[in-house]
Amino acid sequence: MQKTNFQEKYIAEREPWDYSHRAVETLRHEYIANLVRTLKPSARRGLDVGCSLGQLTTRLRGSAAEIHACDLSWTAVQKTSSACERLASNPDESTSVNGHFYFSVASSLAMPYARDTMDVILLCDGLIGWELSGHGRRGILENVFKILAPGGVVVLTDYMHPRRFESYIGEIDQSPLQIESVRYLNDRLPYQFEGWLYAFWETRFVQKLIGNKLLIRRLKSISSLFGKWGSKHLCIVGRKPNP
Repeated sequence: MQKTNFQEKYIAEREPWDYSHRAVETLRHEYIANLVRTLKPSARRGLDVGCSLGQLTTRLRGSAAEIHACDLSWTAVQKTSSACERLASNPDESTSVNGHFYFSVASSLAMPYARDTMDVILLCDGLIGWELSGHGRRGILENVFKILAPGGVVVLTDYMHPRRFESYIGEIDQSPLQIESVRYLNDRLPYQFEGWLYAFWETRFVQKLIGNKLLIRRLKSISSLFGKWGSKHLCIVGRKPNP
């Protein structure tokens, strides 16, 4: 398999994967951000690994006093930093914790964070999406465990065929992390719906359809009837045990 050159992708494309206007992706990001607030309502430090253009990072505002983000692409980090600076200039009166953003250009295999410092870490669309070897995935999980504070949580999501779910869960289970919950995001039908429209992707009508949250929520409701087979995304919550 040819490896994706993420830096070149961020230079060449305005927004790789179109996360900001596809409802199936914005709903996923909303779900993860809300999950973080539920799991760690008083987090001091949070980390978004592989932050891309900050579509998820910006949603973490108010979830921790310090919000850290890193990506292998310096272009992605620069754009995310700019987006968060604009966000910081407009205080959110709905929360008493607006949070400060910090950014690093770094590989997920060599993250520049001290041991036991992060209360929550996000690995979203990473272990599989980054096209790593099994050895590389194990290395990331070991690094995450190292920098996670005792009692801290990690949220992992990845996109795959349901037949791969069990092996993916097994891979996390073999890491030092303790699996706390496994969730299915019921998004198989929304992704199929996007696929049916791909030939007309650039038309205004299709862009409105794929950005329609109400429509995508209804498709997700239908997908939920099929259990794990109605999902393309798996979400795992892991925890670092207290000593």
